[in-house]
Amino acid sequence: MFNKCTLISMLVVIVLIGGIADAGTIAVPDASFEDHVLVAEDDYVYLGDPANTGPWDAGAADAGAWLAYNYYYPGAPEWPARTGKNKVYGNSDYFWQVLNDTYIESQTYTFSAWAGTPWSGYGERWYLYLAAEDNIGVPLAEANGSTTVGSWEQVSVEYTATAADAGKKIVLRAWTDQYMAVDDVTLSFVPEPSTMAMTLLGLGALGFCVYRRRKR
Repeated sequence: MFNKCTLISMLVVIVLIGGIADAGTIAVPDASFEDHVLVAEDDYVYLGDPANTGPWDAGAADAGAWLAYNYYYPGAPEWPARTGKNKVYGNSDYFWQVLNDTYIESQTYTFSAWAGTPWSGYGERWYLYLAAEDNIGVPLAEANGSTTVGSWEQVSVEYTATAADAGKKIVLRAWTDQYMAVDDVTLSFVPEPSTMAMTLLGLGALGFCVYRRRKR
């Protein structure tokens, strides 16, 4: 026979499992831009080119954002990818990916990437956007800034989904100056506030239950 304390403990476990399951990361296909195999130093392919069959796309088939393997401008220092071999140069163009995952109302999403450039004088700005599949060109949230020349720095944009966003596919979108590179993209989220409140309530109930048992 279950007593009240046992039943409360079981409910707490259910709440905690639910709260933990709601928090975490969303897998981003080709998050480090390594899916397209570039075989030699200085190789590159435009993201909008039909030769690029990966999940990332860009606004121009040529002269737009390009995927590069240790690409460097003649006379300038080599700029290796942060991890692996490949990274993307925005080249003053947008590039994006439409995920299969959809927005959940009241959840907060954080789109992060590493940005950097070895060259000064070509613009050092980056822009990150979160958007939805029904209107990729209109951001739901955006962030921008600059990085220190010669270093990789993690940058991010955050957005809490509304009821109008619910069920729409998540779009990761970026833009950078000509030789600003991007690598190692991530997308994370935290539970809606009601889920977090229930988790805290469950913890409180469990603590009270344990306290009562010890008092007996």
